[in-house]
Amino acid sequence: MKDVFMGIDIGTTHCKVGLFDANGRLIDIARYVDRTYADDDGDYYDPEEIWLSVQQGMVKVLSSAEGYNLVAIGITSMAETGLLVNLEDGSPYTPFIPWFDMRAMEQTRFIEANIDQLEVFCKTGLRASYKHGLPKLLWLLNKKGELPHNAKWLSAADYIAFKLTGVLATDYTLAARTFAYDLKNNAWNVELLNRMGIRVDIFPEVVESGTNIGFLKDEMRAKLNITRDIPVCICGHDHLCAAFGAGVVTPGSVLDSMGTAETLVGIIPGRQLGEIEWSTGLSFGKHVVGDHYFWMGGLSASGGSVEWMRNVLSDPPLSYDDIFGLLKHAHEGPTGILYFPYLSGGSSPISSIPLEGAFVGLKRNHKRHDITKAILEGVAYEVEYMRQVAQESLNIEMDNIIAVGGGIQNKYWLKMKANVFGIPIRVLAMAESALMGAAFLAALKTGYFSSEEQIYESIDIEMHTVYPDDDLKEAYCQQFRKYREFQQYLKQYYAGLIKWGAEAI
Repeated sequence: MKDVFMGIDIGTTHCKVGLFDANGRLIDIARYVDRTYADDDGDYYDPEEIWLSVQQGMVKVLSSAEGYNLVAIGITSMAETGLLVNLEDGSPYTPFIPWFDMRAMEQTRFIEANIDQLEVFCKTGLRASYKHGLPKLLWLLNKKGELPHNAKWLSAADYIAFKLTGVLATDYTLAARTFAYDLKNNAWNVELLNRMGIRVDIFPEVVESGTNIGFLKDEMRAKLNITRDIPVCICGHDHLCAAFGAGVVTPGSVLDSMGTAETLVGIIPGRQLGEIEWSTGLSFGKHVVGDHYFWMGGLSASGGSVEWMRNVLSDPPLSYDDIFGLLKHAHEGPTGILYFPYLSGGSSPISSIPLEGAFVGLKRNHKRHDITKAILEGVAYEVEYMRQVAQESLNIEMDNIIAVGGGIQNKYWLKMKANVFGIPIRVLAMAESALMGAAFLAALKTGYFSSEEQIYESIDIEMHTVYPDDDLKEAYCQQFRKYREFQQYLKQYYAGLIKWGAEAI
């Protein structure tokens, strides 16, 4: 029988279950929409609905895998989404509060006012944000008056692992996104939690990413028609599992995950975080493998800028074929228009300033194809800005870029990004890199593979390279310099608005 590994990915928009063979071939996948609900408090997911999707997905992919031997199950998820679970019967005390829900803004400001922000950053690798688990718990504490004593805070991946095995745990990449985990000491930050009035035992045990926390419950084995013990592993933060799946595991390598939002994940040697890392505006933490750390930057409105453009430039919205048709009319090289893609605020190097989107350099003779191309250019400039901030601040050459995600389908955009970056971009022809990364990390940590090197020798997935044009990359380099110059003006302007607003108060 052929050995296979299962990945489970609880994402912002979809819950996915996939089976992979040892060569990285996706044998089957089940995909279900994660429906978002809203009430007076904010947005939420129904945890039982997501759990049902996982069960259905596992049944589906295994039913089509006759003749295969399931080795291990790896689970990854969006990082900051979490809930409280009742320890007495395993039922949810709360729904899943998503990472994007903003109900805990007041609690975030309270945290910022009551900590030494640099000191806490050096322990967590993060700045305080409404996304994190700690402000969510403070919000629940304020709303309910107290947190139940028989409860644990679990991320989405932790909850699914708990439902499959009955074991309560989290991994250090998900623990870190609570803002309550001390990376330096590999422990919950008791001092900070005491200051915030949150019990440390509200959190579960923390294990290394990919650790086998337990085996499938008997009822799950019966439902899946499995007779053997199958190890279940919490593999961690979805972006880091995607990086692992794509082979971004050494310093100098960068994952460019191109979706509605765009995320860069780079690798650096493990280190004590300090003022240098703080000054970048990026987030940091431990990678899912080895002793390396990662840095991470994100742009909320990357593919989102394209979706906005589709609706603004046409009614009904432009189709993707329409967009490609428009781009055929665009001239080679930079448009001369600078688009700043801050429709949902700034990218993570400058997320502390409430930036808004802008165009600079529009002329009367500009057409729709110029605007379309300028938007793609602007996103590429912003992503290159992220890469350069990391490269300049951390003093590491970052010239091995691997692109994954839905955006890789746009070959025109990839070519433009290679010209803006001025270096080749390697493109992994695997749409489900996070799912694959979780599956293979579980196989590694349960002993199926002896090393990371053996995994990458085994994986046989098409990868092609997009090269920059020598006659265009210099023109884009010059335009990028203008982008950074005008970006400074925008930062000063919006930072000034904050100051003026405070003075008015």
